[in-house]
Amino acid sequence: MERVLFLFARRLRQAGLDVALGEMIDTGKALACLDITDREAVRAALQSTLVKNAADFPVFDKVFELTFNAAVEQTELEAETVPAEAGRLFPALVVDGGGSAFTGAGCCRDELERVLADPEKMGVFSSQLAAMLQLPPPGESLDPDDLLHQVKVSLGWFMVEAALEQGKVSYAEEKRRLLGRLEKDIKSKIEKRLLAERGAAGLAAVVEKVALQGLDFACLSDAQQAAVMQEVDKLAARIPLAFSRRYRPSARTGRLDLRRTCRALMQRGRLPGSLRYKKRKRHRVKMAVLCDWSGSVRPYALFLLRLVYAFYQRFPSTSVYLFIDRVAEITFYLDKYGFTEGLARALDEDDISRTNNSDYGTVFYQFWRNHLQQISADTVLLIFGDAKNLFKADEREFFSQITGKAGKVYWLNPQPKENWNTHDSIMRVYEPYCDAVVECGNLKQLRDAVQRIR
Repeated sequence: MERVLFLFARRLRQAGLDVALGEMIDTGKALACLDITDREAVRAALQSTLVKNAADFPVFDKVFELTFNAAVEQTELEAETVPAEAGRLFPALVVDGGGSAFTGAGCCRDELERVLADPEKMGVFSSQLAAMLQLPPPGESLDPDDLLHQVKVSLGWFMVEAALEQGKVSYAEEKRRLLGRLEKDIKSKIEKRLLAERGAAGLAAVVEKVALQGLDFACLSDAQQAAVMQEVDKLAARIPLAFSRRYRPSARTGRLDLRRTCRALMQRGRLPGSLRYKKRKRHRVKMAVLCDWSGSVRPYALFLLRLVYAFYQRFPSTSVYLFIDRVAEITFYLDKYGFTEGLARALDEDDISRTNNSDYGTVFYQFWRNHLQQISADTVLLIFGDAKNLFKADEREFFSQITGKAGKVYWLNPQPKENWNTHDSIMRVYEPYCDAVVECGNLKQLRDAVQRIR
């Protein structure tokens, strides 16, 4: 059990989760109190001790499934071998030593029909399919869904599904259920083979589509978007910009309060045991958000605006501006109508674009002319955009005046760093005027950006 547990922890680390020694010790203590033959109890114990963020639950579940599989007898969890009689059961599936590619669409449809007629042989069939699949060369994509699609095409899978939809096959519902079960089994065998033969690269390919932390915001499904939105709402509570000190932090609690000190002296008829200090005044820090809404960053901007809105609900001193080639404040809409309806009304009623092409220079000039009075030394200015200016004037002098008046300036760029300052991106022009420029294209990077702002 210890070897499997350490293997599981290593795979979690390879998948991007932070598993420390202390958490492993807690896991050992928890398992000592359980019946380790109870799979669900073991899963619950491991999840509660090793996972610190709910966004990592899908990755945990996938790695748990690959590691603690009741059908795998070896603790090293190597790929299952194909029984010797498999070739006699399914003669169309010929497996050589290194695995052979399928010969064409529908080439193995007869074998699929045979296994649907005899479901008891489904396990052997899926194992042989996974074994005969030719994996891409090192360095190329190892997407399990692409490999599964390759298998399904060769099996004539979609032809069988079409026949079932048209009602040409008896017991259609039962056949559909068997197809769904077979699909899960084949994919599981493919994932195990990737893990056994490609190690960390195979594991990364398997967990890539369930790891919310590293998924690009522009590539999320509807369900993943909803899950990421929930995580973004939680992030807002972790931005400690609610209050700041008027004076510099020190060992004392504030300036000397002479009146209270003298009063204590008169009450006691002697020197007080300690001096009295004024309570340090606190005041709200303001946040101003400038968010690009052009087509290249719109899928990313949606999540930043959600974060800002959640923060605005707690601290109304936040002001929000949208822009493409014109800038407009949308704080009123968010306050009156909420996030979804407010954003829709703002986009419908405000003029943030005339050409639908980004123009950072014009936007910064307009902001300087119309909204500069909203910026002060206690303002945190947050800018979100890819700095793609389509070779127009950058108007850096106006940007420098805006940032010079703000207390802190952070720029979040959703594009990969290697794409900054290429083609029409002018990130290098604005970067010197910012306290930090951070890549922010997925949940993990957004979380890191929040930590940076702190």
